Amino acid sequence: MKLWRKGKKVEENKNQDTEDQKNFANDLDVEELNSEDLIGDDLWKDAQEAAQEIKGSASSSKENIEGSVRSENKNSSETVEFSNAKVSLLKNELEAKDNQLKRMAADFDNFRRRQSIEREELLKNGGKDLIIDLLPVLDNFERAMTSSKDAKDVANVISGIEMIQKQLLESIRKNGVDIINSMDSIFDPNYHEAVQQLVDDSKPDQTVINELQKGYTLNGKVIRPATVVVSTVSS
Repeated sequence: MKLWRKGKKVEENKNQDTEDQKNFANDLDVEELNSEDLIGDDLWKDAQEAAQEIKGSASSSKENIEGSVRSENKNSSETVEFSNAKVSLLKNELEAKDNQLKRMAADFDNFRRRQSIEREELLKNGGKDLIIDLLPVLDNFERAMTSSKDAKDVANVISGIEMIQKQLLESIRKNGVDIINSMDSIFDPNYHEAVQQLVDDSKPDQTVINELQKGYTLNGKVIRPATVVVSTVSS
């Protein structure tokens, strides 16, 4: 009877030990679980903080990018507006230069047309003043011809012709015509045309000793050389 109780006691002790071990194991599991839960909470917290940092960094980067894009768009818009204004200004300047060039071309054409007309008028009427000055000389020649038919005094006729000659010379000098004085001058091919040479030791060699036809200049330019005879010395 006692043995049974002792055995029962022993069995109860064994059962108690087994239950204590289970409880201890459960406590360990709980502690391990709680430790794992704590570790998981820390990791989750760190992950959340990292996510917040990444989110904040991404948001900041997005704002920076958007600000940069807006700034670039603004600068691009200002650049386009400046370029358009510059193009418009250059276009206006080009149109002004083009109009000025067209006006200059038109003025030059008008000037050339006027010059051509004036040249034609000059060629047509260039001798008008000379003719007007010669008409009185022609009138005097006609009078002299009429009076000379019945004239008995030849000296008067000659005197009248000399007066007409003087009037004629005055008229042509008035219009720029001068007589080339050749007698006793040294031969000059620019003013003289020699048609004969005569030996004359009393004159220097190549001296004009006779004038067969007078020469004339118009405003200093030879319009007809004098036809002359030139001296040469005997050998």
